[in-house]
Amino acid sequence: MNFNRIFGLIIFLMLVITTQAQTLIIKAFERNTISGVAPTPIISIGGKETIEQPNNASPSYFFYLIASNYLQVSIEQVWIKQVCFSAKISKLKTHTIVLKNSTDSTTISATKNTSLWQLQVLGKLTKIANQQKLQPLISNNNLVVLLKDSKGRRYTRIIPQIIELESERLQ
Repeated sequence: MNFNRIFGLIIFLMLVITTQAQTLIIKAFERNTISGVAPTPIISIGGKETIEQPNNASPSYFFYLIASNYLQVSIEQVWIKQVCFSAKISKLKTHTIVLKNSTDSTTISATKNTSLWQLQVLGKLTKIANQQKLQPLISNNNLVVLLKDSKGRRYTRIIPQIIELESERLQ
């Protein structure tokens, strides 16, 4: 009887270990770019002086995924501030990323059983599937990522607010 209890406990622990929840954590950052050229006054016809603001480039986005080592995922859609983009995912060789700010830095680390992936935004999508179903998620969050694993399971990860890094100044 003792042997049966021990054997049952071992089987139960093995099942718990093999069916642990899969890790899929998204980290999202953006960095704005400020032109290094000061705005200059323009005198238009009639003698009125106006200052034309330089065009600021769109922000740079840095998206990272921390995933279980055994989990292979692909990206279906990425919604950034209610706009749908195509993206690709690539595994990083490093387990730690440091994003520097003037006063501090942010470190993203993968643990022993996880790996670090980078999501690269490619361009806007025109053909969008499931937009009506996703509308509540899209309208309430700055980032919505739809992922799919090799077994066909779908995952949705959301970020209500993308972390803003210090602006970068161009020369």
